[in-house]
Parts: sequence; structure tokens; C-alpha cells
Amino acid sequence: MCEHNIHTCPWCNATATILDFEHPDKGSCHYVSCSRCHASGPEETSPDIAIAKWNSIPREQQPQQYWQDVPIPMRKGDYAGKFLRLSEQPPAIHTYYRGYLPKPDSVVRIARRLNAYETMSTADDISSWGKVRALKLEYKCPTCDLTHRCYIPEKWIDDGRAVFVENREQPQQES
Repeated sequence: MCEHNIHTCPWCNATATILDFEHPDKGSCHYVSCSRCHASGPEETSPDIAIAKWNSIPREQQPQQYWQDVPIPMRKGDYAGKFLRLSEQPPAIHTYYRGYLPKPDSVVRIARRLNAYETMSTADDISSWGKVRALKLEYKCPTCDLTHRCYIPEKWIDDGRAVFVENREQPQQES
């Protein structure tokens, strides 16, 4: 267990926690994430190093975006262009994709809503999922910083594994 105290988020002053995930190349990785704005520190192989780097973030440094949970849109046709926060890593279509998938708590954009069978005979074939609706997502790759795509079953929204979010104004610091 880590010996360090984790400082509150330097941007919204909420509590932060240490999270871990399995990276295909590095093995077990750790990072600190804010419970409110979901800002996160760098990925490290040691939880102690991840916490130390999080605690050293200057208070005046501002996050690029602040994401707040919003209700599910009334019409499923309105999903395209909206943003989701994923609570877990999406399924990899190909083995080599694993290192390029968004990590837990990442925010992704919905590019399209489709039936899984519509991808049959394409490079991103998810027709083996059966007769389910899927969401094609676009995200900034954590490894190469390019825009990639992945798919999740639409039921992830109902299961709470994908939550709709919007970019909001930075919350005011309490004095």
C-alpha cells in the first residue's frame, strides 16, 4: 500500500484516488484521477511515483477541459457528436489495439450509432457481437496522440459503464 497522502485535485479541489490498469507493454500501471473533474496524472509503474507526480502538479496549472455528467439524450438519434466517459477499457477488436485503447475514465466522442452486423467484412468487424446496437467512438490515443476509433455495445450506457458528459466551465475555487 502507498505511504503517500494524495493531495486534492489542483483544479477543482475534489478528492483524488489512485487507480490501476493493465498496460499490454508496461504491465501493471497506476495513475491518480480526480473524482469530480476526472483530471488524471501520468501513468507510472509504481503507485508511489504516480502519487508523487500528482502531488507535484502546480496549483496554478489549469486543465484543458472540465467534464460534467449530463442526462442521457432523449432520442438515441442524437447520440452522434456527444461525449461519453468510459468506466472501463473498451473491448479490443484486434490484439494489437490493446495498447491504443482509451484507459478507464477517458472521455470519448460518439461518431456513429450502428448495428454490429453493419461492420461485417470490414477492418473493424464486430458482427460476432450478434444483433446488438453498437457505438463507434473516436478518441485521442494515449500512446501516439492521434485520433483512433473503437466500438462499445450500446448497452454500456444502461449498465453505467459509459456516462454522457459535457465540457463545462471550470468551477470556481472556494475561498
